[in-house]
Amino acid sequence: MTNEYKEYLKSKEWSEIRLEIIKTRKKCERCGSKKRLQVHHITYKNIFNEEPNDLELLCSGCHKAEHGIKKPVKKKRVKPKKKRKKTKKETWQSILKKMP
Repeated sequence: MTNEYKEYLKSKEWSEIRLEIIKTRKKCERCGSKKRLQVHHITYKNIFNEEPNDLELLCSGCHKAEHGIKKPVKKKRVKPKKKRKKTKKETWQSILKKMP
């Protein structure tokens, strides 16, 4: 990515284009997600003077996939089950069951 392109992405002009795309298209054009939306350049031939058809609204995951960036696999932490304490009534019932 060139410095000129990086500066363009920080510009008011790009910010307005980006917000307009998000406001009008509203969801990822590949998976339909409405979270973490990003505007992707389909082509760079009209860079700094993009047409709406040069841009695509993607969620973060689809945008990363488009650029070949794999998402890190999140490991779910498994919490050990807590042993439920017996109530006094349950304790006495189990004692009485064991009696002859």
